[in-house]
Amino acid sequence: MLNYLKIPLKLSLISRFLLLAIFASLLLSCAGTQKPVTSKEEIYYTSSLKKPIWLEKVPADGATSKYYRGFHKNATFMDIAIERAELEAREKVSAWLKTFLNNQEISIKSNIPIRVMGVTKEASYYQKKKQITDDETTYFIDAWVLIKVEKQKALGTFISDQLYQAEKRGDEATKTYLLKLKEKNGIK
Repeated sequence: MLNYLKIPLKLSLISRFLLLAIFASLLLSCAGTQKPVTSKEEIYYTSSLKKPIWLEKVPADGATSKYYRGFHKNATFMDIAIERAELEAREKVSAWLKTFLNNQEISIKSNIPIRVMGVTKEASYYQKKKQITDDETTYFIDAWVLIKVEKQKALGTFISDQLYQAEKRGDEATKTYLLKLKEKNGIK
């Protein structure tokens, strides 16, 4: 070990022992015990006195509409928290639209972004929190958003976008099927 440290071996036995003791004490002092950092998180403000019911259970789908909930955690600013929660909910709508077409045996061949139309923000809820550690206090916001999707409008826009892509590709089979699907669902 002393050779590894490039210490000449011509030191006396006592010098080697002292050097090893100094090295060991240095190592132990660097790895000394530290007081564990304690962390406490507390909610200091909410947007309503009671948590909304839709946080636990999203409203059931109606004949003409669907509901989706989005969530964003640990945002620094309120507008970012709400925007990201709404974006998450819209991504769920996009997934529903893709699943709908896949269930109709239509593969989505284009990589165009899905326009989600017919969406309204029904409600939002947020909590302002602070995390307190031994050294600092950090403030952040958690936000939830409930959106309502009008099925006909969302499907109509989505199918129209896919029709446009099928026409662009010259894919007559997909185009014909999408037109029939549009008619079947009463989409103008």
